[in-house]
Amino acid sequence: MSGFVTLDDLATPVMICSQDGIVTYKNKMALRELRLPRRNTRVQPRILPDCRKEFAKITEKGVGLVAIDTGDRQARAFVSPYVRFCEPCTLWVFLSLIQIPSTNKYTRVIENDITALAGQICQIVKNIDESSLSSKGIPGDTFGPRMLEKIKKVISYVFYSGNEAFFPINKLIPMLADITEKTFAKFGYDVRYGVAGAVSNSMRMIDAGSFSLLFFHLMAFFVECGADRSINVTVALSNEERMGIKISLTVPEPPFYGEGSGDIMTLSRFSPEKIVDILVFERMCEVNNYAFAYSVNEDKEENVNIFIDVPVAERRRVRETFPLDGNDELEEGLLRANLAGLFLYMLDYRKFKNGRPFTENGA
Repeated sequence: MSGFVTLDDLATPVMICSQDGIVTYKNKMALRELRLPRRNTRVQPRILPDCRKEFAKITEKGVGLVAIDTGDRQARAFVSPYVRFCEPCTLWVFLSLIQIPSTNKYTRVIENDITALAGQICQIVKNIDESSLSSKGIPGDTFGPRMLEKIKKVISYVFYSGNEAFFPINKLIPMLADITEKTFAKFGYDVRYGVAGAVSNSMRMIDAGSFSLLFFHLMAFFVECGADRSINVTVALSNEERMGIKISLTVPEPPFYGEGSGDIMTLSRFSPEKIVDILVFERMCEVNNYAFAYSVNEDKEENVNIFIDVPVAERRRVRETFPLDGNDELEEGLLRANLAGLFLYMLDYRKFKNGRPFTENGA
C-alpha cells in the first residue's frame, strides 16, 4: 500500500464480484495481472475444483482462501463477504505472499501467519474502498491514524505469533544475498553484497521466516531511495550472539542530516509513500530485539548508512521446532525456490519497473 486514494492505487490485485458471482470490478493491478475472469463474466467456472467447497462456505466463515485459473496461471485470493453500494458481494484480494504455495516448513510459517490475518487484511482493503467512496476519491484521510493503527495490528500479529523456523546463517545469508542480487537485477537494480567470513559459522542459527521478510523489505525500500538504483550491503557477525547488517547508498539531497538510533519512523522521510515498510521495520525491531541506527552525512557518495543488529542463536541451544529429519539438502533447495518466487512476486506487485538486467559493464 503506497500513497493510495482508491483501490486502483493499490499495488495488489483486487476484484469484486456480485452475490451471484458476476465480476463487477477489477482494479488496475487486477486488470494487469488477471486475464480471466473478465468483467461481466462469472467467476465460478474459473474456481479450481478443490476450492469450490471453500468458496461455498465463505458466507458462513467470513473469509476463505480460493484459487482460480486466470487463463495463464493459477492465482490465489483471500475472499470475504462485502456490502458495496448497499449490494451484497464478495471481495477478492490477491496478496503477493500467497501466490506461491508453500512446499516446506519455513515458507509455510510465513504463509500460515499471513492466512491467519486474512480477515483483517480484507477489512483494511474494505476501509480503503469505503473511505474513497465516501470522499469521492479526493485525497485526504484515507491513510489517517486509524488506518495506520489497523495496519500496525496486522504487522504485529505476524511477529508476535511465536512461530519460528531456525536455519543456519552460513546457508541462509548467502542464499538471501544470491536471491536478491538476481531478482533485483531483473528489474534493473543493483544490490551489491559483502559477506564476512565469520558468517560461515555453521553453529549459529537465525529465524528464517521473520528475517527473510525483514531482508526483503530493507532491500526493496532502500534500493529505490538511492540515486543510482544501487545499494551496498555488508553482513558480518558482530560477536557470538549478534549479526550486523550495514546498508550504504547515495542520496543527492537527503531530507535530513545527522545520526540516530531507535527512531525508525525517521526513515519515512526518505520515501513517505512507503510508510508501511517502515512500520514493518519498527515492529520487527521491537519484537525480535533488532537494534537499529542510521547516519546521514554530506559526503558525495554513500552519504546514507543504515545499521541493523540482529540476534543469532547457538545451534545446540535452539529449540528445534522444525527438525530437518536428515533432509537438509532437500529443505534448503525448497526454501531457496520459495523465497525466490516470493521476492519476484512482491517486487512485481509493488509496481517496480522492469528495467534492463544489471551487468558490470552496463551492457
